[in-house]
Amino acid sequence: MASRYFEPFRHRDFALLWSGLRVDRHPIGLSYVLAARLLPAVVFVLLGGAIVDRVPRRLAMLGSDLARGAALGDSALDTERIGSTSVPGLAAKSIVDVVLTVADVDNEAAYVPALTSVGFVLRVREPEHRMLRTPAQDVHLHVYEPDRPEVRDYLDLRAWLRVDTRDRELYAATKRRLARQQWTDMNHYADAKTEVICDVLTRARAWREVQRRLTRGCNGFILSVR
Repeated sequence: MASRYFEPFRHRDFALLWSGLRVDRHPIGLSYVLAARLLPAVVFVLLGGAIVDRVPRRLAMLGSDLARGAALGDSALDTERIGSTSVPGLAAKSIVDVVLTVADVDNEAAYVPALTSVGFVLRVREPEHRMLRTPAQDVHLHVYEPDRPEVRDYLDLRAWLRVDTRDRELYAATKRRLARQQWTDMNHYADAKTEVICDVLTRARAWREVQRRLTRGCNGFILSVR
């Protein structure tokens, strides 16, 4: 007798219908269902907030937006954090700069829709370069092809400023001095840093070349030992 009573519940549609009717008859049961719908959002929001509250803001920003960038899939060849926020100890605005390399910058269909779908906005379209940013303007994403000299310059400058205290302090002092001035266009602020950046970049390139030669020398030595 009991087995025949439970037989209909083996059918999913009947079980759902019975459950819905039972819950609908009891306001408390219905309130439990509504609360259960909100539970995942409440738990994940509180958990995410607790985590973010214990992580440096720039790191949280970067992690969030790189997670968005995962929507690119195979279109992204590489991503690198660049700019002042990528250099520990260097004064910086709360703007994270990232360089993204793709196989063909002109093939915007391969990467722009994926980025705009997660909140980025295309702001700059130049030959061999695109720049997207978040609506809050706290992340700037520069898109290049991997063999562009701009990519190497970004990485050389970052690497050099991480190891050379004198140029890091020079660049920081230049930024502080310029920040005290009034700028009607931030492009003028960027232009005012050009001379110092070029000087620092010259030393960064020379240092990088020495590093490459040392690496090649070590590799040759290792091969000869083998």
